[in-house]
Amino acid sequence: MNGKIALVLVLGISFLFFGCAQQPAEPATPPVTPPPSEPPMVGDDEDEHGCIGSAGYTWCEVKQKCLREWEEPCVEGSLTLDEARAVAESSSCMDEGELGDTHTYNNETNTWWFDMDIDRPGCSPACVVYANETAEINWRCTGAIPPGESEEPEENETEDHGDDAPGNETSGTDEEALADLFQVDTDEPLGDEGLDTSTPNSNSS
Repeated sequence: MNGKIALVLVLGISFLFFGCAQQPAEPATPPVTPPPSEPPMVGDDEDEHGCIGSAGYTWCEVKQKCLREWEEPCVEGSLTLDEARAVAESSSCMDEGELGDTHTYNNETNTWWFDMDIDRPGCSPACVVYANETAEINWRCTGAIPPGESEEPEENETEDHGDDAPGNETSGTDEEALADLFQVDTDEPLGDEGLDTSTPNSNSS
């Protein structure tokens, strides 16, 4: 009888031991959830000079600042796009027409070129703005005659056929000039007395 009781106690203790061993241990402190990280800001890519490359800015050593070269050339003494456009709009270029939408910068001549809204056959005019804040129109004409244009001279335009052309007679002034060239300047009359008209003798020594 005592053996059965002892066996039951051993089985009960074993059941309790293995049952407790299978239960996961509760953590002493609850896990800490990290706060959500903020997304990186657009343009947060400054270089050592503070220029934001994603915004198009690069460092210009000549001007010692960050700039976007399509708005301000990295050339000493150059105008910005806005400055050049203001010069063009207040210049004599506007007497011929309006500025177009296209513009370019020429590094060799340090000039801004603004296309003009002007219709002239064979030409592609542009308002050229210089670094000294002056402007003028460059017509950029090719010299080619567009289709439909006539090459005939105007009614009032005369053609030069040269001095040897038929009907081109020498004027009286030209005749007098020719006569002066062949005139002999002498006071003695040119008659038979002043000339030796005898026939030379072929037998004479």
